[in-house]
Amino acid sequence: GEESARYVNIEAELPAADAGANRSAAAVLRLSPRHFLPLCAAGDPRACGAPRLPGLLQGLLRSGAAGWQPAYAQDVRAGMLVLVQPPGSGGVVPARVQRVWVSQERGAFNPFVQVRLAS
Repeated sequence: GEESARYVNIEAELPAADAGANRSAAAVLRLSPRHFLPLCAAGDPRACGAPRLPGLLQGLLRSGAAGWQPAYAQDVRAGMLVLVQPPGSGGVVPARVQRVWVSQERGAFNPFVQVRLAS
Protein backbone atom coordinates (compact mmCIF):
# COMPACT_ATOMS: atom_id res chain seq x y z
CA GLY A 1 0.00 0.00 0.00
CA GLU A 2 0.92 3.65 -0.22
CA GLU A 3 2.85 5.24 2.60
CA SER A 4 1.28 8.12 4.47
CA ALA A 5 3.02 11.26 5.66
CA ARG A 6 2.34 14.14 8.04
CA TYR A 7 1.59 17.57 6.55
CA VAL A 8 1.10 21.02 8.02
CA ASN A 9 -1.92 22.90 6.64
CA ILE A 10 -1.78 26.69 6.86
CA GLU A 11 -4.89 28.77 6.17
CA ALA A 12 -4.04 32.41 5.52
CA GLU A 13 -6.48 35.23 4.78
CA LEU A 14 -5.84 37.02 1.49
CA PRO A 15 -5.74 40.83 1.74
CA ALA A 16 -9.11 42.30 0.66
CA ALA A 17 -7.55 43.93 -2.41
CA ASP A 18 -6.33 40.52 -3.63
CA ALA A 19 -9.33 38.39 -2.66
CA GLY A 20 -11.37 39.53 -5.67
CA ALA A 21 -15.15 39.20 -5.52
CA ASN A 22 -14.92 36.75 -2.63
CA ARG A 23 -13.76 38.99 0.22
CA SER A 24 -13.41 36.01 2.56
CA ALA A 25 -11.01 34.08 0.33
CA ALA A 26 -8.18 32.28 2.03
CA ALA A 27 -5.16 30.45 0.70
CA VAL A 28 -4.48 27.01 2.17
CA LEU A 29 -0.90 25.80 1.98
CA ARG A 30 -0.15 22.11 2.55
CA LEU A 31 3.52 21.56 3.36
CA SER A 32 5.80 19.00 4.89
CA PRO A 33 6.67 19.96 8.50
CA ARG A 34 10.24 20.91 7.53
CA HIS A 35 9.35 22.77 4.33
CA PHE A 36 10.87 26.27 4.37
CA LEU A 37 8.63 29.25 3.67
CA PRO A 38 8.98 33.02 4.12
CA LEU A 39 7.44 34.04 7.44
CA CYS A 40 7.08 37.27 9.41
CA ALA A 41 6.38 36.54 13.06
CA ALA A 42 5.63 40.22 13.80
CA GLY A 43 2.26 39.83 12.06
CA ASP A 44 2.31 43.49 11.00
CA PRO A 45 3.02 44.21 7.32
CA ARG A 46 4.58 47.57 8.25
CA ALA A 47 7.03 45.94 10.67
CA CYS A 48 7.77 43.10 8.26
CA GLY A 49 8.63 45.34 5.33
CA ALA A 50 8.03 44.56 1.68
CA PRO A 51 9.46 41.26 0.43
CA ARG A 52 11.54 41.89 -2.67
CA LEU A 53 11.50 39.39 -5.54
CA PRO A 54 13.68 38.09 -7.10
CA GLY A 55 16.41 37.54 -4.56
CA LEU A 56 13.91 36.87 -1.76
CA LEU A 57 15.94 34.03 -0.26
CA GLN A 58 19.10 36.12 -0.01
CA GLY A 59 17.08 38.95 1.53
CA LEU A 60 15.47 36.58 4.01
CA LEU A 61 18.80 35.26 5.14
CA ARG A 62 20.07 38.79 5.84
CA SER A 63 16.89 40.35 7.27
CA GLY A 64 16.29 41.34 10.88
CA ALA A 65 14.12 39.57 13.43
CA ALA A 66 11.08 41.74 12.65
CA GLY A 67 11.34 41.11 8.91
CA TRP A 68 10.83 38.13 6.64
CA GLN A 69 12.63 34.99 7.78
CA PRO A 70 12.87 31.47 6.39
CA ALA A 71 10.97 29.19 8.78
CA TYR A 72 9.77 25.61 8.89
CA ALA A 73 6.08 25.06 8.24
CA GLN A 74 5.85 23.27 11.61
CA ASP A 75 6.76 26.57 13.34
CA VAL A 76 3.97 28.67 11.77
CA ARG A 77 1.33 29.97 14.19
CA ALA A 78 -1.92 31.95 13.83
CA GLY A 79 -1.33 35.69 13.57
CA MET A 80 1.96 35.40 11.67
CA LEU A 81 2.30 36.50 8.05
CA VAL A 82 3.19 34.20 5.15
CA LEU A 83 3.55 34.98 1.46
CA VAL A 84 0.88 33.71 -0.93
CA GLN A 85 0.21 34.21 -4.63
CA PRO A 86 -3.42 35.17 -5.28
CA PRO A 87 -5.12 33.51 -8.27
CA GLY A 88 -4.35 35.29 -11.52
CA SER A 89 -1.62 37.32 -9.85
CA GLY A 90 1.98 37.46 -10.98
CA GLY A 91 3.31 38.31 -7.53
CA VAL A 92 3.11 37.40 -3.88
CA VAL A 93 1.40 39.25 -1.04
CA PRO A 94 1.55 38.94 2.75
CA ALA A 95 -1.40 37.00 4.19
CA ARG A 96 -2.26 36.62 7.87
CA VAL A 97 -2.35 33.05 9.16
CA GLN A 98 -5.83 32.23 10.53
CA ARG A 99 -5.28 28.64 11.60
CA VAL A 100 -2.78 25.79 11.38
CA TRP A 101 -3.52 22.07 11.61
CA VAL A 102 -1.73 18.81 10.95
CA SER A 103 -3.08 16.07 8.69
CA GLN A 104 -1.97 12.61 7.68
CA GLU A 105 -2.05 12.20 3.88
CA ARG A 106 -1.50 9.18 1.66
CA GLY A 107 1.57 9.36 -0.54
CA ALA A 108 4.50 11.74 -0.48
CA PHE A 109 3.99 15.14 -2.06
CA ASN A 110 6.56 16.97 -4.10
CA PRO A 111 8.10 19.67 -1.87
CA PHE A 112 6.66 22.41 -4.11
CA VAL A 113 3.86 24.34 -2.40
CA GLN A 114 0.31 23.25 -3.22
CA VAL A 115 -2.33 25.96 -2.92
CA ARG A 116 -6.12 25.75 -2.97
CA LEU A 117 -8.69 28.41 -2.22
CA ALA A 118 -11.13 28.06 0.64
CA SER A 119 -14.09 30.34 1.19
